[in-house]
Amino acid sequence: MNAFRPILEGTPWSRWVVLALITLFLFREGYQFFGENYKNITVYRQAGLEYVDVMRRQESDHTALTRYLSDLRLRTLTQLTAEQKLTLPRLTSSCRIRRFFGQV
Repeated sequence: MNAFRPILEGTPWSRWVVLALITLFLFREGYQFFGENYKNITVYRQAGLEYVDVMRRQESDHTALTRYLSDLRLRTLTQLTAEQKLTLPRLTSSCRIRRFFGQV
């Protein structure tokens, strides 16, 4: 803060000059940014990367759903074998459990 004290305590004219220079540099940088950003977005879309992002999002959603269903199946199997004292041969012979695990 001490470095800016001479500028802030200077004459009103010097404050206006500093403010004008800051504004000028901000507008110049902003103008360059928007031009470059427009070019990058155009290349991004022409290369088909926007479509790839949509497909990648769908694939990750599908993967998450698959993991959830696999975890649900494992918990169900654990419950049936541990809590109800059922053996795996007895479980696999049950039509209901085969249908649940997608084997029928």
